Amino acid sequence: MNSFQANLDRIAREPRLWQKGLLEFESLSNEDQLKFQMVFNPFVNHLEQTLRMLARGLETQDNVDIYGDICLAILREPGGRKVWDHTKPLFFPLSRAYIERRLADEAGLPPPASEGMPWHVPDPPAA
Repeated sequence: MNSFQANLDRIAREPRLWQKGLLEFESLSNEDQLKFQMVFNPFVNHLEQTLRMLARGLETQDNVDIYGDICLAILREPGGRKVWDHTKPLFFPLSRAYIERRLADEAGLPPPASEGMPWHVPDPPAA
């Protein structure tokens, strides 16, 4: 839980990077795309950890699905999907299989992060 919260704290320190990364990834510099990826990765790694704990009877399916829904809400955004499509071979098999299985079931997906949490959308430019 501490590592999950630490990742949320990283987003809080650079919210505009997170917001633009989700919706306008292609407009980011390579450096900012890398920063976005480094904030994205721990969400999937946390899911992997909970899946491993579930397999050992140390976690519950509902908690796994909560973390899975968070990952999927991010992946349903253009930037999240772009990063996933490029980096999924680098993730561990349990989280990769879980995410791919859930992505295949369109009806069971959570809303994209910006729909479920509209504060994930960047503010419009000042006039």
